[in-house]
Amino acid sequence: MFHMKLLVDTDPDTRLSRRVLRDTKERGRDLDQILNMYTSHAKPAFKEFCLPTKKYADMIIPRGADNSVAIDPTVQNI
Repeated sequence: MFHMKLLVDTDPDTRLSRRVLRDTKERGRDLDQILNMYTSHAKPAFKEFCLPTKKYADMIIPRGADNSVAIDPTVQNI
């Protein structure tokens, strides 16, 4: 288990909504700033750097943190 590579996969809508909530509350940004940054930087960077690593994962956990069926047993074995 110590050498297992995990990828927690979250759908793009969830990633964007979390970013909007975080950036408005914690960083004081408005929606236009957030969407501009997301479309011009975050989304392309995800496609270029994060998405390609998916093929190296031993286990892909879909639906991110909402997937307790997959996450709970994995955490118990760490």
